[in-house]
Amino acid sequence: GSTGRFTIVAPTAGSVVRRPAVTGAFAGESDALATIVDTTVLWALIDLPEWEASSVRLGQPVELTVDGVAGHAFDGTITWMAAEVDPRTRAVTTRAEVNNSEGLLRAGQFARARITVDAPEGGVVVPLGAVQRGDDESVVFVRIDDSVFEPRVVTLGRSDGRRVQVHGEVRVGDPVVTTGAFLLRTELSRDSIGAGCCDIEEPGGG
Repeated sequence: GSTGRFTIVAPTAGSVVRRPAVTGAFAGESDALATIVDTTVLWALIDLPEWEASSVRLGQPVELTVDGVAGHAFDGTITWMAAEVDPRTRAVTTRAEVNNSEGLLRAGQFARARITVDAPEGGVVVPLGAVQRGDDESVVFVRIDDSVFEPRVVTLGRSDGRRVQVHGEVRVGDPVVTTGAFLLRTELSRDSIGAGCCDIEEPGGG
């Protein structure tokens, strides 16, 4: 009309999170007047340790807790997993859609995620420090006697950050090395893993 005023209708419902336009400023066709988002569902990006990634599937439920929202848990669902492991963090980026209908969550917050997975089948649980990783394999050292230790190649399952489920030639009751396991790992070449034992000289021996 003659007043020079226009009514602009947003293409979607939501909340205005940015508004670069101000009264009196010139705006062209390519200029954004406002950014409107629907915050009732947000994405949570989760850094999933690589040894736990095999237990996670699309559609599994997630529970998020955020330090800034004490005493409240947010429900979500796994909707996407990266096809590669981050070479720096050794984690698999995983995305969950999280219900934010109450508007308590904000973009950029840090959160902790608990993913519900199927109960593990078989395997043995060992301390996380017992597992030594090579270029292509994971190894647990089992004590044969006081000075002989045998490397056993294993595959990793679920972990709680302190313990990890392993599958391989490790049995319930086998004494595994935790402290000093890295030193045993350095005694083996890649080709010798699983091929024999490590003889460790007693302190003071010749």
